Amino acid sequence: MRSYLIVFLSCTGLALALFAAGPYYFLRSHGEYLSGREIAERQKEDPSLIYGSALRDDASCKIHALELRNPKILALGSSRVMQFRQHSFREDFYNLGGLMNSIHEGHAITKLILEKNPSLIILGIDFFWFHGDLQKPRAYDGQPPATYQPVLRPKDITRTLKYFLKGKIELSHAKNLGLAGKAGNGFGFDGFRHYGRILTGREKSPDQGFRNTLARMERADWRFDHAEFADPGHVRNFVDLIRRLESRGASTILFFPPFARPVNEKMVSMGKSYAYVRDLKRQLDKAGVVYADYTDATAIGSSDCEFVDGFHGGEITYARILKDMARGNDDLRSLLNLAFLETLITENAGRACSPESIPGSLPEIDFLELGCSKDVSPGQLLPSLDS
Repeated sequence: MRSYLIVFLSCTGLALALFAAGPYYFLRSHGEYLSGREIAERQKEDPSLIYGSALRDDASCKIHALELRNPKILALGSSRVMQFRQHSFREDFYNLGGLMNSIHEGHAITKLILEKNPSLIILGIDFFWFHGDLQKPRAYDGQPPATYQPVLRPKDITRTLKYFLKGKIELSHAKNLGLAGKAGNGFGFDGFRHYGRILTGREKSPDQGFRNTLARMERADWRFDHAEFADPGHVRNFVDLIRRLESRGASTILFFPPFARPVNEKMVSMGKSYAYVRDLKRQLDKAGVVYADYTDATAIGSSDCEFVDGFHGGEITYARILKDMARGNDDLRSLLNLAFLETLITENAGRACSPESIPGSLPEIDFLELGCSKDVSPGQLLPSLDS
């Protein structure tokens, strides 16, 4: 009886191993298990490469890119700063968007930033960093930032099989790295976030009409939690972070990233639910922190058609932000390709991104279904792979 059990277990293990082997080698051959260092080195060799994982959060691979480079200009913050691009600047630039989802994470990456001695840091302030219940204030403890560790997990196999069954595997940009990268989604050499599939309608936007963002606000869900006051401990830790960033003489520009108009209006109309955002600005003012406020994107000429979703402005909105920042900052102005920015904005007003920032030949469509006038309507393209 025991020998039969051993044979049964051995055969079962072998069957499972063979079942997993195919998806694993498929994922590995398409770059899903490259180390952060390998990704950074390949993009340095070929700046046209996009890296995007379909299986895990891939922003931490930017740490390795920063280690290999010496950019003079950095963007720092959450995913809401990812739309700044190298072509806007005269000097070497890198976008660290996605590496700072809390004030503590900002402190963790600052040591590496200071080692690179940048001349300018553009930091996007996110309101949810200062919510006392989302995360408790935490003084920096010397902990280094998390590095990219693409290890095989059982759920990688099951997710890949689901993608196959739903027809979501797309390899139209074969030379790129990672399954998302091969579909035109992911990070470019400069850290810019490409949204190729969503912008061209090959993947349905999860925030059409900004309905998902607005519903999250009603539910107080996932970074849109309600509060009346910003946590003073978070504010103190943030002020300490700014002092650290400026300790080597770097110029630091702080700003509040924009919301789409309906999202901003709802945040204002909900009164006490988001009173902590107003309280945060009051506390920063009291602490002497200087910042630009782009919460209302219409103030710089942007529109809902230039957004990726309710709280992520696109490349054109962020070009407008740089242009506006430069009016009062000579350091930034001297580093910008202002003539290029003017042309970029003029030729692409009403779009989330310029055609050059969308991999492949498909144009941007009205992917948010707002009635935006773009190149084509959603009905003129193939159905979404997510439908």
